[in-house]
Amino acid sequence: MRPQAVGQLMIGFGAILGLTLIAFGLWRVLNPREPRPVAAVPKHQLIVTTRAIARGSVLAPADLKITETSAQPPADALPDATAAAGQLTSIDIPQGVTVTRAMLTPAQTAPLAMQVPEGLRAVSLDADVEAGVARYLAAGDKVDVQTVLENRVFGGMGSGPDSGRAATLMTNVLVLAVGEAGGADQGGGRRAVTLALTPEQVPDFMLARSLGRVFLALRRPGEEAAPTPASTLSSLTGAYAAPRPAVVMPVVSRAAPRPRPAAMPVEVVLDGRSILQLPAEGAR
Repeated sequence: MRPQAVGQLMIGFGAILGLTLIAFGLWRVLNPREPRPVAAVPKHQLIVTTRAIARGSVLAPADLKITETSAQPPADALPDATAAAGQLTSIDIPQGVTVTRAMLTPAQTAPLAMQVPEGLRAVSLDADVEAGVARYLAAGDKVDVQTVLENRVFGGMGSGPDSGRAATLMTNVLVLAVGEAGGADQGGGRRAVTLALTPEQVPDFMLARSLGRVFLALRRPGEEAAPTPASTLSSLTGAYAAPRPAVVMPVVSRAAPRPRPAAMPVEVVLDGRSILQLPAEGAR
């Protein structure tokens, strides 16, 4: 084959190849390839703390926030903030830490020390079921603490009908817990009631228990009625109380009346002349 024919053949082949590439390029422009879908990374919602929370604190909605992460959450992570609000923390939780179920304790099953409100003290007593309302009390109720003191507390003063006194010692006291005194297996018809008192109320409560008897009066929820005044035996019996002996007043002799001054005659004078004379009273 002659060299001139070979050159023409190569030029024709190159032209065909170039046209083919141009046509392919135009086809790609007119028919762009759809991008392959990228697998989405799953996101998980976590409940984290907004501040450092001490052990025994009650979680509030403001203490928690929701955050998203692509990492695998803990197996016992909470699904939402409502599952944690109102529960007690069983450990100290730093700020920004994921809250899990192991860190929380329901308020109903938490240890008593974690249920005591801040600034208060827990004090228990064996409530007398026969005289009180211990059988009907539940945690969260409010009660009035009544005390009955006998005459011996007042040094034996007044052996009459007022020998004892009953009064309201405290009002609107929170009941923390109610349970069988000494364990449920001992029975005995008595229950232990645990109250939340201020540090100032604790000595008064202990003194009342040692000097007399203490009773609990259940309050209606939300009631803020004023306490009743103290009561004595005479205020209960009223007119049926034994009459007190009459008090004999000493007789005081009356002093003799003072003598009346002597009566004087009266004379009426007009223009220097006596026109009327009245004799002294009693001289008639």
